[in-house]
Amino acid sequence: MEWSKPLSALALIFMVIAALIFYRLLSQFKRLKEGDSLTNELSNELQKKLKKGITLFVIGGILGVVGTLI
Repeated sequence: MEWSKPLSALALIFMVIAALIFYRLLSQFKRLKEGDSLTNELSNELQKKLKKGITLFVIGGILGVVGTLI
């Protein structure tokens, strides 16, 4: 069975989801004003979103490489 196409498609899905998370994170940072201070709650929320985006991006990259090598 050909595994490269499904793995590449899954990698693309993970990369697109990660890109959407990063885009939302960037737009949330753009809404902050110059004098605003980050609360611990907002900082923890942004940190979780960043970790989720990086994790999905890495998983997508690994699946893309595995799909290419198969």
